[in-house]
Amino acid sequence: MAYMKKRGKNSWQIKLHVGRDPITGKKVYKSHTVRGNKREAQHELHRLEHELATGAYVEPTKITVAEYLERWLAEYAEPNLGGKTVSRYRQIIRNNLTPALGSIPLNKLQPLAIQGYYNSALESGRKDGKGGLSARTVNHCHRLLHTALKQAVAWRMLFRNPADMVKPPRPKDKPIYPPSEEERLLLMQAAQGTRLHMPVTLANATEMRRGEILAGQWCGLDWGGRGNQCDACAYGNR
Repeated sequence: MAYMKKRGKNSWQIKLHVGRDPITGKKVYKSHTVRGNKREAQHELHRLEHELATGAYVEPTKITVAEYLERWLAEYAEPNLGGKTVSRYRQIIRNNLTPALGSIPLNKLQPLAIQGYYNSALESGRKDGKGGLSARTVNHCHRLLHTALKQAVAWRMLFRNPADMVKPPRPKDKPIYPPSEEERLLLMQAAQGTRLHMPVTLANATEMRRGEILAGQWCGLDWGGRGNQCDACAYGNR
C-alpha cells in the first residue's frame, strides 16, 4: 500500500497508494514528506497506512485557511445563506480570521492555534489597536470558523474539526432596561407625523422586533376574522 525512499539528510518521501484513477485505471499515489530518521519515517508510513485502512485518511493539500474560507464563502455560504448573513461572514473572515489564522495550511490548523487567537483577540484584537474584541464578537468568530471547518470535514479536506476542541469565551449578558410608560409616550410623540409613526406604534403596542415590523404586509392582518384578507386586497380582487 505504501513505500518510502530517502530524499536527503533526515528527509524521506512516502508514496501512499490511495486507489485507481476511475478513467485510466492506473494506480494513484499521494506523496508525503517526513523530516527525521528512518525509524520516524517508518512510524509515519504505518500511521498513514492505518488511516487509509480505517477510512480516516485525508489527502494532503497545500490550501491555506484563508484560501479555504474564501472557497467556503463562494461554494457553500453564498448558495445556502441569506445575503446579509454572507456579508457579515465575509467581514468576520477578512477582518478577523484571515489576518490571524489565514497563512496556516488547512490540514495543519491545530486547536492550540485557534485558542491562542481567541485569547489574543480578547486582549488586543481591535483593528484600531485600542484594546480587545468583546467576548460576543470572538464567539461569533468561533461559530463561523467551527461551521466552516465542519464543512471541510464533510468535503474530506479534514479528518476532524480542530474547533471542536476549543472553548470560546462566554459572552456576558447585558442587562435589558425596557422603556418606562413615560418614555414610551415621549417616543410616540416624537414619531407623530413622521414615517416612523406606524412602526413605532406597532413596536410600542406589540413588542414586535424590527425585522418583524419591516417584513409586515397589510395582507398579513386578519381584519375581523375574514380569512386573513385585508380590505385593500378584497377591493383589488373585485
